[in-house]
Amino acid sequence: MNSDSKIKLIITDDNQRYIDALSIMVLKNKNFKIIDTCINGLELINNSNLSKANVLLIDIQMPVMNGLKAAMHIRNNNPNIPLIAISMDIENAYIKDIKTNGFNGYIHKPEVPKNLIKVINQVLNNEFIFPEN
Repeated sequence: MNSDSKIKLIITDDNQRYIDALSIMVLKNKNFKIIDTCINGLELINNSNLSKANVLLIDIQMPVMNGLKAAMHIRNNNPNIPLIAISMDIENAYIKDIKTNGFNGYIHKPEVPKNLIKVINQVLNNEFIFPEN
């Protein structure tokens, strides 16, 4: 698969080690390419590669601008980019906020190694992926 036909991702998380770990997981799949990483929501919304991305993986709790505020901004300016929230929180009210702010999917951080590629593919197929409860 050539570089132009790969699914392009931007990863946003305030923990560089977590970005590195996610990158390793994603790049094991030859269909994906990470086109950029960001350490907070403000950096993401100002990223010059934003319009080139096919999927955004966004942590929710970050300094400067959290993932919910970043998602609202992205939805207003780039409504068709699928957004996947990645977070340690799994409470119902929290998931509701994630849905309300325009995310297409959610992955609980401990489940990322098992579910990341599957959720990315499901979101790219216009499915909404959230915990059932």
